[in-house]
This record gives sequence, structure tokens and C-alpha cells, in this order.
Amino acid sequence: MIQLRWFQRKPNAVLVIALSIAGSFSDPLSLLAAPQNSAGVSTEPKLIQFALSNLKDPPNRGTPRGTVGTGSRGDCLSTTKPLTLLAGGQGLEQTVSGHPTFWVYVPYAPDETTSGEFSLQEGEEEVYRAPFQLPPSPGIVSIVLPNSVAPLQPGKEYRWYVDINCPSRKPSRNSTSVSVTGIVKRVAMSATLAEDLGNAKTPLQRAASYARHGLWFDTLTELAHLRLKQPHNHEARQAWIELFSDRNDWLRLIAHEAITGSVITSSPPK
Repeated sequence: MIQLRWFQRKPNAVLVIALSIAGSFSDPLSLLAAPQNSAGVSTEPKLIQFALSNLKDPPNRGTPRGTVGTGSRGDCLSTTKPLTLLAGGQGLEQTVSGHPTFWVYVPYAPDETTSGEFSLQEGEEEVYRAPFQLPPSPGIVSIVLPNSVAPLQPGKEYRWYVDINCPSRKPSRNSTSVSVTGIVKRVAMSATLAEDLGNAKTPLQRAASYARHGLWFDTLTELAHLRLKQPHNHEARQAWIELFSDRNDWLRLIAHEAITGSVITSSPPK
């Protein structure tokens, strides 16, 4: 179900389409002509099985939770696939990393935008904010919380934002941005996970370990780095497609997009 909600954050009010990811979806896409049952669903076992970390409805804190999708496009060009978070929705917000990597699909090239900005908040307190430059072509990009920032605290929830600014179509007014927002929550590493990671022999096995423990951020990061290092690795590509196809319609659309690398962040103006 899609809900339109206004929420206020400095400096602008942004309209966000909140997409609830309450559970897995059936009928996954497949890269291969895999065996299928009478319903047309692949019967081959999946390389990675992700365990949703939280299916309970979160408390209402006055801001949208579990959002994956797009805000108002503002002055940015209309695109077939919108600016989309790959993590941060309900059940897809956990990590064991103190400095996690955030993944976003950006449908714009650098010459179609004026600037981008990433920010992280804990409640009303701003933890980190930095402008960034996009890679040369549209695609899935990563934003790493730098080591110069204090690590995320276990058990705490943080809200993160990505804003993309485009040239104003009317010189008489300021430009408006397209914005997306999600949640990230650090959890303590369990003894079972530590043992699983210690027994993992390959990056794909490490990704599978994170997935079994419901750690979406870490699963994505492990798989994405493997795909960047080994772009012709068929198993990594298949696992990526399967993982996204099980989540929701937005991620299903993004599954085949190229991973274009990290954005280039810079210090915010003082």
C-alpha cells in the first residue's frame, strides 16, 4: 500500500511516498530459464535466503517509517525508475557495522543535477551531513559513513536522507529537490553470526550468513562489492537478482540496474 505523507525536516518540507515492506513477495524474477512449477515459480533453491529482521509495526513517532521510493521530483527530470533506497524499509534496516554503507538507485547523470546530499539523524540531532558528486552514469551508488564520524550505537535507530538537487526550471525561484529517507539500526553481533562468518570461505557465503541473520545492509554490501570486483560472476549476479526479487515491486525493478560505485563526498560548507 502506498501512502503519501508530508514530513518536516530542515531546510524544506518534502513529500515522500512511503512504501511498506511488511513481508516477502512471491513470483520472483529469474535471470535463468530455471525449472518452474505449475504456477510459474522457480523450483530451484535460492543461493541466499534472507530472514526479515522485524515484522512488527513500529511505533508512530511522527515521521514515516519503512520508506523506500521517491519524493516529489521537484525540478529533476521525469524518469522511468525513480530515486530509490535499496535499504531502510521495515525489516530491512539492520546492520552490525558501526560505519555502514548506504545503497541508493539514482536515475540521474551528473549533468542533470546540481548537487546531492546525504544526512544522518538520531532523533532531532544531526549526526552527519555531507554533499556529494554522482558517478558518471546513472545506477546504484553507495555512500559510506566515514570513520571520522562516531560509530552507530547498538540498539539505536537512525534516520538517513538522500537529496538530489536539479537545475531550476524557473529562474525566478529556487530549485526543489527529490528526496528519499530510510531507517538504519545497528545491532550487536551474536556469537552465532561470528561463528558463521568465521566458517564462510567466500564472499557469497559471508553474504548468506548476514542474510540468515536478517542483516540487510551487510548482505547488500557484501554482494555489491563482490559484483563490483567480479562483474562476470554468475552466482553473485543470480543471488543479487533473487534477493531483490523477493522484497517488493520497487526493488524488483531496480535489480537489473548497474552498480556504478561510490559517490564522492566532500565536507559541508561552514
